Amino acid sequence: HGYDDRWNVLLVGEGNFSFARAVVRLFQGNGEGVLATAYDSEATVRAKYEDSEEILEELQDCGASLRFGVDAADLAGTLGLPKKGQRAPWGAVLPPFRRIVFNFPHVGLGIKDEGRNVAANQQMLGAFFRACLPLLEAPLGEIHVALKQGKPYDLWNVRGLAHHATGGALRVKTEYRFDPAWFDGYSHRRTIGFQEGLSKGDNEEIQGRSRTLVFCRTRK
Repeated sequence: HGYDDRWNVLLVGEGNFSFARAVVRLFQGNGEGVLATAYDSEATVRAKYEDSEEILEELQDCGASLRFGVDAADLAGTLGLPKKGQRAPWGAVLPPFRRIVFNFPHVGLGIKDEGRNVAANQQMLGAFFRACLPLLEAPLGEIHVALKQGKPYDLWNVRGLAHHATGGALRVKTEYRFDPAWFDGYSHRRTIGFQEGLSKGDNEEIQGRSRTLVFCRTRK
């Protein structure tokens, strides 16, 4: 699974925070190095995802740090990191991060036009990769992005996007099949939350058709 509880880990774009909980469980309940974030406000997360209350409570009990209203395209600006010379809050998980993880990114704007949808997601991910650079541990830090295979995701060209958006600073290190069974209690959720008739349970939407791309700094 590629995680170690000795590292600082930043999780971006959490929905119901079940992936964050799964990582903490991999760490035998030690969440002290985990910073889990969501784009939504805390109130929205709790309203949108029925299972989030129990999950957030477990994460807090395990010492994980939680942040809401964090924009993947502006990590430094929305994480609330202390500025130079300021003292960090006690217990805060701070950069550099050995792992930055963004599972199944999507702008979630409901754009039906495929071209506009692709462009919006490419713009968001390009900004995300640039935002990761100052937060990534050198030289061993990695960015993990899990994606479904097939259209429209293949059209995003995420491999090339990471390289070009960062002026060649990032490259693909490897990729592997994303298996939700590796992560205890993980339940994939769309940006709209779980909706009967639209959403599928048991990770059916991602099972067997998802891969994780691993990016690292380009060697100089």
